Amino acid sequence: MLVTTDYLQPGDDIDQLLRGHGQGAIHRPTAGPRRTDEALSQFDGIHGAKMASEPVTAEKLDSAAHLNMIDRSGIGYDSIDVDAATARGIAVGNTPGVNHHAVA
Repeated sequence: MLVTTDYLQPGDDIDQLLRGHGQGAIHRPTAGPRRTDEALSQFDGIHGAKMASEPVTAEKLDSAAHLNMIDRSGIGYDSIDVDAATARGIAVGNTPGVNHHAVA
């Protein structure tokens, strides 16, 4: 599972939950735009992704041969090309309310 959110850390409850279910977590938080080569290869060998608000474009999904799902951290899907994901059989979800403490 690729994790790009900066509030999820190696060893935290979510990381332990994933690992407890046999899922390795690869933490690659984003701090601004990624280099083009990094952005285009970020889904190589990845089956699932917990994404921050960075864009997930059709071009990025072209190299996502194994990707089955993307979970957007927060509400909405504005940073994900849902049509491109759907056309490739990739499920897209979000986590409304995940940042309600920070907003309050």
